[in-house]
Amino acid sequence: MLDITGPGLLAELENLLLGLINENTDLIVEIVFDLLLQTDPCAAAGALEDLCNDALANLDPTSIGIEVVSLGNFDATYIWRNSIESVPVPASLPLVALGLVLMGAVSRRRNKVAA
Repeated sequence: MLDITGPGLLAELENLLLGLINENTDLIVEIVFDLLLQTDPCAAAGALEDLCNDALANLDPTSIGIEVVSLGNFDATYIWRNSIESVPVPASLPLVALGLVLMGAVSRRRNKVAA
């Protein structure tokens, strides 16, 4: 009779399943992404539906990765493969800050003159 209750066999089975899952994560992510698009997740977005659809259309499923660490509590690591470029400070930001400082100075001067 085969005893399958030992922790060694369960650990081997978990390692085998983790290996199968992690070797095929690209395929799994692609399938899940296709299923997500079939459900029309942006339908409930109301006025933002077009923006949501554009964001999903530009999303690349190959840039998302998953590494499953444990099956017991489904511990997984999510990987974003594309680097995100830093956003430069717009040239108008210093002008907005200067305008706020000038408005504050004028307001302070008015309060001093009125007092």
